[in-house]
Amino acid sequence: MVQVSIYGQQNKYLLQGKIVTVAGVPVKNVTIKITGRSNAVVGDSSGFFKMLLQAGVYKIEISSVGFKTKQTQISVQSDTSI
Repeated sequence: MVQVSIYGQQNKYLLQGKIVTVAGVPVKNVTIKITGRSNAVVGDSSGFFKMLLQAGVYKIEISSVGFKTKQTQISVQSDTSI
């Protein structure tokens, strides 16, 4: 399950969230990557991550050792919360 919030900040937006299993257990050291770009971050031991992005539509890839890789599309706009 992916929980994500987006907050505006000077032409870039903060994409942040927490990656958890279906049972609600945080996924440690998860990698969140923008497909087709070099943008990637690693979540902390509680599954939290943060990334700055410009407004647009992105495909993100979420992966971690021992878990199936998940891809999803997100829309980053001002005043947007998903």
